[in-house]
Amino acid sequence: MQKLFLMVLFLFPQVMWAKTLCVCQTDTNPSEIKYYKAGCKLWLMKKSCYEKKMITQDEDLEKLLTPDYEAGSLELGYVGHWSSAEGSKNFIEEKVLPIVKNRNIDISIDNTGCSGMNNAFKVQNYMNSLKENGLKNKIIFKGNQTTSLGMWDSFFPGKHNLYAIASTENEMPTYPSCNEFLNKRCSGSLQNRDKGFCVNELSKLERLVCKRNSTFEWMLEPTEETRLKIVGYNDKNEEVDINDLSAIKFASKSKISSKDTGDMWFFSSKEKALLGVQEYNKSLDEDEKILKYWNELH
Repeated sequence: MQKLFLMVLFLFPQVMWAKTLCVCQTDTNPSEIKYYKAGCKLWLMKKSCYEKKMITQDEDLEKLLTPDYEAGSLELGYVGHWSSAEGSKNFIEEKVLPIVKNRNIDISIDNTGCSGMNNAFKVQNYMNSLKENGLKNKIIFKGNQTTSLGMWDSFFPGKHNLYAIASTENEMPTYPSCNEFLNKRCSGSLQNRDKGFCVNELSKLERLVCKRNSTFEWMLEPTEETRLKIVGYNDKNEEVDINDLSAIKFASKSKISSKDTGDMWFFSSKEKALLGVQEYNKSLDEDEKILKYWNELH
């Protein structure tokens, strides 16, 4: 019996386990592609796969999948710029799902770009719809909730890649433990006021914000403490609140300030300042909905 097992293993190794192919895709920006390729090389070095490949995001991924990978799996990395969870959802729908169906494989995506999971529920809801429509294969998407340092995170002190994960195996997104990021350094130049979610020891969802302490760090912060208001100056150089916009001199001193921190954003007109406040506070409204939904279920 043992001899038979060894013979099958030798002659038909693909029968005994599914093969995993690791592929890293780069952004195509010609002025930065050498950095993306360096990041992909680093990503591939950390993987233990049957085979490793690097391509640009414009190349045909499916052509790399030989018959050996039928019913196998693909680990897909990405290094470069990204935009949003909407872009992630579209990527899964247009680029990943056809391969999963055509080749009967599982795919795990590690997107190291910025903001690929800035709305993790959008991606997770799409995953849920795939499952409801009969998809049997596994798709996992890991991305960052905020601006990130991508593959360069490990070269700097702190924790800059605040990630989240969506999967066809779960009904809710997976967020990191708060302890993984709390009081760890973030980038003041890139991530100031960036916000995302983490899970505390009671499995409740909390909100992390990159803000200044002695250095810039990830801190827990309720949404009501980070509403923005417009602050300007009148002719007497006195501060004027949002309710008296007509008195504000919108020039080089016009600014938006958060309630507690003194962080400031400068604007050249009342309209631009109002829009900045409205967009930021609208995002906090969405945060509160997510926090309430999650915590009611946990």
